[in-house]
Amino acid sequence: MRKVAIALFILVCTSQALADWTQIRSTDFFLNPPPVAGSRAYREDFRVLHELQDTRDPRDCRLAQLQRIPTFDVFYGATAGLFSKAELDSARPVLSRVFKFSERAADYQKGKFGRPRPYSVDPTLHPCAHMPEGARAYPSSHAVLAVVGSCVLARAFPERARAIETYGGHLADLRFIVGVHHPTDVVAGKDLAAQICQRVFAEPDFRREFEQITSR
Repeated sequence: MRKVAIALFILVCTSQALADWTQIRSTDFFLNPPPVAGSRAYREDFRVLHELQDTRDPRDCRLAQLQRIPTFDVFYGATAGLFSKAELDSARPVLSRVFKFSERAADYQKGKFGRPRPYSVDPTLHPCAHMPEGARAYPSSHAVLAVVGSCVLARAFPERARAIETYGGHLADLRFIVGVHHPTDVVAGKDLAAQICQRVFAEPDFRREFEQITSR
């Protein structure tokens, strides 16, 4: 009986540990691989990047420079103009945890695919924002965080959902507009963000945390 009791205790403790939504495994999320070099989609990435290089708005470049480190406050703080101070204060604890979790999931995918940055392949590309080093382009973690943030915030403030989601989508698109990511990196980032948002809302403990935003 003693052995059975110990086994049951261990099982309960393990179940409780797994109930923490932040312990969802990065391997639970799936992305298709990036376009193969020379493929039509690969060539389209570079065509778009060259076109944008000649037409992009300097204001987008300045905004991207300010968002070098993607945090909740950098993306959705007072400068975004979407939320009151009280709303930001209520959302920050939950969204900061969502950002940390999402960045881990994105980092796993980056390491899995090892895609070089576009300017590492094509030296005629000249981004107008900080250029990260290394073969970690796919997916765009900025895109993941921007879109998963907008997904959670749109549910918290449904009366502003369209504006929030539009803003989050633009923050994601900035990464290829300014030339530091391929367009398909951003598409993959949005895909991963959608998976993460759906998954965390399926977890009861996350929903309890989320209620802290809407109950204030």
